[in-house]
Amino acid sequence: MKIHLLRHFKVQDTTDSWLNSDEFNAWVDTYDTLPLNIIDVELPKEIELILCSTQSRAKRTAEQFSMLETIYTDKLVEVGSRVFFNTKIKLQKYIWFGMGTIFWYLNRLEGENRVDTKQRAKEVIAYIKSFNKENILIVSHGFFMKVLVEALQKEGFKGEIDLRPVNGKLYSFIK
Repeated sequence: MKIHLLRHFKVQDTTDSWLNSDEFNAWVDTYDTLPLNIIDVELPKEIELILCSTQSRAKRTAEQFSMLETIYTDKLVEVGSRVFFNTKIKLQKYIWFGMGTIFWYLNRLEGENRVDTKQRAKEVIAYIKSFNKENILIVSHGFFMKVLVEALQKEGFKGEIDLRPVNGKLYSFIK
């Protein structure tokens, strides 16, 4: 079985990188609606099915491969990004994300935490297997893909992913 992972195309984000907590939350809310940098991706011909996140940036990426059957699922959405304290102090987006990742890892976030995300990744693998297909493309998001890859490798899949998954780059895992 082959599972191919594709992070959605790069979002054209020109937002100031320094944001206070309210601005960061507002930016998170609008990020999914920003235009994408569409690129050509050559998919393996043997792909039988696309499973795609229900978030707009992933859906718009999957639309580029409209010749294949596509199923949209909330199981593949990105781990939510929200601030964990309110402040007027402006921090760079990567600092907000970094602190959010630490709180996620320590299971201190409201909403989905590390335990929940790992469980969701296991559920995704069971969902993939339920289709009885040999070649599936998953269109998802960078942070969740990292967790999914860890679960795939525990299931015996072999493959590599970049430390920070590249938008529009195809990663393949084989079992």
